[in-house]
Amino acid sequence: MREGYHLTDEAETERQDFRTEYGDGNCSCHISPPCGSCAHPGNPRNLDEDDSAWVKDEPVEITSCAGCIGASFDTRFQCAGCVNFSKHESEK
Repeated sequence: MREGYHLTDEAETERQDFRTEYGDGNCSCHISPPCGSCAHPGNPRNLDEDDSAWVKDEPVEITSCAGCIGASFDTRFQCAGCVNFSKHESEK
């Protein structure tokens, strides 16, 4: 997984197909390379290398306290300087 990104819907479908067919992976390249598991587009290693499979996460808009209304924050830094930080942490 890429920090700050999520899979596109199509890539998520490919990943689910891979898991259904191969579980966590079932490489048989030692018998006949490349194997279906390694060549599958939903293989996590293949998805990691495919930039088109990923979309940058959007900032989350916080509207639950007066200090944050209308402000956008990266989800990793929600209200870090806010007096209601612990309240927002419990809402995650």
